[in-house]
Amino acid sequence: MSRIQHSADVAIIGASLAGSACAIELARQGVNVILIDRVPFPRRKACGEGLSYLAAPHLNRLGFGGDTLKQLGLELFGYRLYKSEASGCNKIETTVRTDAVRCWGAARHDLDSELLNCASKLTSIRISVPELVKTITRNRASWELTTDLSRISARFLVLASGAHPQALARPFIRSKNCASTRVGLSAHAELVNQRSPREVVIIPFRDGEIYVTPLPNGALNVSLVGTPAFIQSKRDPRALATFIRDVSGLELTVNRDFVGASHFESKHESLDPSLYLVGDALESFDPACGLGMTHALVSGIKAAKSILHAHRDYRRIDYYASEYARWHAGLASSIRRYSRILRTLISSFQRFPRGTAIANRILGGVTIRLIDSLARPLQLEND
Repeated sequence: MSRIQHSADVAIIGASLAGSACAIELARQGVNVILIDRVPFPRRKACGEGLSYLAAPHLNRLGFGGDTLKQLGLELFGYRLYKSEASGCNKIETTVRTDAVRCWGAARHDLDSELLNCASKLTSIRISVPELVKTITRNRASWELTTDLSRISARFLVLASGAHPQALARPFIRSKNCASTRVGLSAHAELVNQRSPREVVIIPFRDGEIYVTPLPNGALNVSLVGTPAFIQSKRDPRALATFIRDVSGLELTVNRDFVGASHFESKHESLDPSLYLVGDALESFDPACGLGMTHALVSGIKAAKSILHAHRDYRRIDYYASEYARWHAGLASSIRRYSRILRTLISSFQRFPRGTAIANRILGGVTIRLIDSLARPLQLEND
């Protein structure tokens, strides 16, 4: 079979949030990009579907304006926690709420599709979706990719292909799986004769959590995150809906189309200064409060900035790759620390007596300050 030959400055494998963000940032600086993904859009993806307010400046930068976000996302103002063993009149609730928007409930397939649509409007980006990459090789001057349709040559390669970078790239990356054994599933749900809450609902257990994120038009995302045994015990849609109703009062129907992530907390390192990893391909985290999608966006933009510098000053390619790695190490440390502390606070809620003021004060004040503390690491310079 003959394949069409294409060439570009940068080839990006993976057209979800991280890949599209990287492509848009590069293309606006005149860099030629090929954006490839093996799966057509829109598509479901395992995700809590809460987008942190810290992502808003990065979306605006990419041309994803506030009006679009308001159309696709439901404004949420905090978090509502319930004790998992309490139900009916005995249910125990702690609400962490502010006057400012803390996150948006937004369906991942809508965000992915909208950002890819933004990318499609830039003439410097060639989009090849769906297209499957079959081989990746490195020669002295470029990366050579073969797909089921074409041959592609590019000076730089970006992997934005999720938590399991393609086996084809294994000679060029090093992987380290962390000790975490937590896994996750998510499904969409519908409210029954109720208005959507304006907070993310969290029900903690000893070995996991249930997250309910309100979405526009009465839809919900229900995520199960925890040990494999916890996931297995909670994944029946009808029983899960009944449990959520008994604990939180939310009447809903849970769809059976669960999508899952096989593990969290994996790290990958590029062994070549012209190969960049972004989003979950770089490092996947146990998600909390929309930071997974925010990490995808900001790492895609930051990688694009480093690639742009290296493209213009190729003699310093090693320096820019190392600078990107150092930047991400600091950001990843902040996100991991935040997630650990937040899970500790959530689990400690199980031990608070009913209705104590200290529960609201500690969980409310500390949680908001923890999230705000991440604003600085997630900021990028405007060069």
